[in-house]
Amino acid sequence: KDIASLDNKGHITIGCTSQFALLALTEIVPKFKAFYPDWRVEITEQSLPALTKMLLEENIDLGLMAANTVKPFDEEHADILRKEEVLFALPTDHPYTRENPDGPIRQEEFVRRFRDENFLLSRKGSTLRVLADQLFEKYHFEPSAMCETNSIVATQIMVSNGSGVTFLGESCTEEGGPVACYSLEPKLYRLNLLVRRKHWILNEAEQLFCRLIREWFQTERD
Repeated sequence: KDIASLDNKGHITIGCTSQFALLALTEIVPKFKAFYPDWRVEITEQSLPALTKMLLEENIDLGLMAANTVKPFDEEHADILRKEEVLFALPTDHPYTRENPDGPIRQEEFVRRFRDENFLLSRKGSTLRVLADQLFEKYHFEPSAMCETNSIVATQIMVSNGSGVTFLGESCTEEGGPVACYSLEPKLYRLNLLVRRKHWILNEAEQLFCRLIREWFQTERD
């Protein structure tokens, strides 16, 4: 009886890098607990470099993360859950939004129209910052960076009050929200990944947890 009870108790450690991951887990964890009420799920929010290091050193079971590439993980341990578009966000009362309520914005036009704006940038190493820096380098301009932060909530508030413009993952935006979001042309994308530590042998409970994550993202795509 004691040995059987061990199968119903355990814990999973999972790290997140982005708001979309925390949102997903608020729905996934209750579903998991309905099957395994005695299991503990430990969630930690980390930067992409920190979470990558934790996974490679096997200090955490799972990573639910936004990334620009599957590397440096083995492909067999990393699932691409979706390819997420990255949008350009500006205040809803910005002159551009009044003149151009619909997108997309050509990248060349983006550089011409917003070269002198204050940019609210994610910190170095984040997926959004990598994409932003690649865009700036492509068109040979250095933006005026008002601040750097990894807080999506704080960034959205600052954009909404007219403090600057930024880049946001599509999962972190909402229709009719406090900021106006535009696709760029060509579009920018990042990957949403589920990464397992290399030597983790999953039991039935852990397999269910991973399956619930995949199903949640499949539903989101549909």
